[in-house]
Amino acid sequence: MARWMGYSKRFQDFKINVHISGRRGPQGIKDVLRRLSPEARNCITIENDEMSWGLDASLELGAHVALVLDIHHHFVRTGEYIKGKDDRCLRVIDSWRGVRPVIHYSQSREDVLVSHSTIVSPNYKELLESGYRKQKLRAHSDFYWNNAVNEWAREHWEWADVQVEAKGKNLASSQLAEFWKVNKDIASPVLEIEANSELNS
Repeated sequence: MARWMGYSKRFQDFKINVHISGRRGPQGIKDVLRRLSPEARNCITIENDEMSWGLDASLELGAHVALVLDIHHHFVRTGEYIKGKDDRCLRVIDSWRGVRPVIHYSQSREDVLVSHSTIVSPNYKELLESGYRKQKLRAHSDFYWNNAVNEWAREHWEWADVQVEAKGKNLASSQLAEFWKVNKDIASPVLEIEANSELNS
């Protein structure tokens, strides 16, 4: 389909994003990549998972494909709010070979963290110790309800375009862009709405 639309002619002129999965993880992807068409290799990106294969596993593929850092998946897997200047982010940037990277951003659902402050970042370890289940915390929110987390996520926009992974889609995207614009004197961010089956369900 990408080829029919005129894409896949050069590296990352179109993105087809895949999560690492399966028992073989990064090695399984390395073995498959050489069997893909040149067009598919131009488009494929690999995203870190919050369950089986995290960011460190993704980074094993940086010499082969462009990597999409999902900062919410990383938070759910590790409890870490990864910094934009982190060496691992620099390795993600390198994987894009001069093309501006894309990252994914979401938050835990507002109807799960109902009583949580909107100006304090959730502490993952404390949430788990309080009885919250990882399965619930990994689900995407409708909107970007936690402004402390939004402030943290903005530092990643300095090096990557942000794909909005929220159930509210274009409304959530507009909300986030307005928050970033009002709270810092910067140009309007490049925000994209990711269309996939998970968000459409």
